[in-house]
Amino acid sequence: MTGLLALIGWALSGKDGLQTAANLAQLVGVVLVVPTLLVPLWLWRWRSTARPAVTSAHVDHAKDVLAGVVEQQWKTEATLRSVDDPACVGA
Repeated sequence: MTGLLALIGWALSGKDGLQTAANLAQLVGVVLVVPTLLVPLWLWRWRSTARPAVTSAHVDHAKDVLAGVVEQQWKTEATLRSVDDPACVGA
C-alpha cells in the first residue's frame, strides 16, 4: 500500500504530473477494489452451493409442523365463531 502511494507521488513529480498521477491513482483504485469485490462474491457462491440436501425426514417434519399449525388455526377460528357451542347451533 505504501509502495502504491509512493508510486503516485513519484508520478506527480513527472512531466505531466497531475494527469499521470490521476491516471495511476485510478489504476491503483481498480487494483485494490477488484479483490475487495471478488472475495465476498466467491464466499457467497461457495456458501450457496454448500447447502445440505433435503431428505424425506425433513419433508415429513415440515408436513407435521404445517399440519399442526393449520389444525390450531382451525380450532381457534371454530372457537371465535362459536362453531362448537351448542347454544349457537340453529341460531
